[in-house]
Amino acid sequence: MRQCEKQMIKAARNYKPWKGRNTRVETMLGSVHVYFYNTRIAILDEGRYITVTDGGWRRDVTKSRINALLQLTWTDKGMPHIFKKDGVWYLKGLDNSIVEWKGNASLPLSDTKGWWSDDGRE
Repeated sequence: MRQCEKQMIKAARNYKPWKGRNTRVETMLGSVHVYFYNTRIAILDEGRYITVTDGGWRRDVTKSRINALLQLTWTDKGMPHIFKKDGVWYLKGLDNSIVEWKGNASLPLSDTKGWWSDDGRE
């Protein structure tokens, strides 16, 4: 995982704004918005759900950023992730189902103790 992706996840998890060279995290009205360049690639809704999107940019770096954010959905069964095969993007779910990526997905965030509460922020 790239260093900027680690910083992006830390900022999102701790509900703190952050800006890297081409990725930024913004907080607003109880949600976290993650941008890659000027395209919003994720919204974390008050610690309950994450909606990820490629914003029409099916590039390897976009996929990498989304997969890094999907770590926030981790459970004891693992985590979903996007992969590319023969130029087509797919989403592999926790139940090992594989569906063609349609450009966006909304998933529940992991129930990590206190990760969205005031006590869980760094």
